[in-house]
Amino acid sequence: REEWIYFVGAGAGHPIKIGRAVSLPKRLGELQVGNHYALAVIAAYQTWNGVAEERRVHTLFAEHSIRGEWFSPHPDILAEIERLANPVRP
Repeated sequence: REEWIYFVGAGAGHPIKIGRAVSLPKRLGELQVGNHYALAVIAAYQTWNGVAEERRVHTLFAEHSIRGEWFSPHPDILAEIERLANPVRP
C-alpha cells in the first residue's frame, strides 16, 4: 500500500521527526497529542515501500539522530526538506 515519508517539526531550531504514515493528517494529530509545540508537516513524499524507505532515510541521517525518529535540524536534513519542497523539473 502507498504510504508517506514525512518530516514534521515545530519550526526553526526544533527537532525534526522523520517517519512514515498512511494518513498524514491522522499521524500529525497523534504526534500533536504528545507535544506542547504546534507541529506541522514540513515535507513529505509518497512511496510504495514505506518500511524500507523509512529505514533508508533514517540511515542516511543517523549521525544527526537525537532519539528514535527525532533528528536535529542539521543542514543536511534541511537541504533534503528544501529539495523535496522544490523538486527539479525537466
